[in-house]
Amino acid sequence: MTFEYKIEPATGYHTIALKGYLFDKSQTGLMYEQLDELIATGNLYYVIDLGGLDNLGSGGIQVMLHILTKARNRGGEALVTNPPARIKNLLTITKLDSIFTHVESDEDATKYFNQAHL
Repeated sequence: MTFEYKIEPATGYHTIALKGYLFDKSQTGLMYEQLDELIATGNLYYVIDLGGLDNLGSGGIQVMLHILTKARNRGGEALVTNPPARIKNLLTITKLDSIFTHVESDEDATKYFNQAHL
C-alpha cells in the first residue's frame, strides 16, 4: 500500500494530487514541508485532487484538514476535486463535505478562486 503525491502550480493556486493509500500522517512528511514552504512564501490557495486515491484513513483525513487549516489560517482556501465514489461517501459520512468546497474541474477552481478570493 503506497502513497504518492504531486504538488503543481496552476493559475493562482497549486494542485495537490494524492494517489494510492493514505492512512497515516507519517506518509506525508515531505509534503508537509513543501506545503509549509509554499504557504510561507504567500501561496495560499490549493486544490486537493483526490482522483488517484484508492483509500483514505483517519490519518489521511488529518492530512486534508491540515492543508485546509494551514491555508485558511493565512487567509487562503483549499478545495477538493475528483473524489472517487468510495472517498466521496467517506467525506459525506464524516461531514467533511460541509467543510470543504468541492469543484468539478480545474476551470471551476480557477473561477472559484477568481470570484471569491483572488
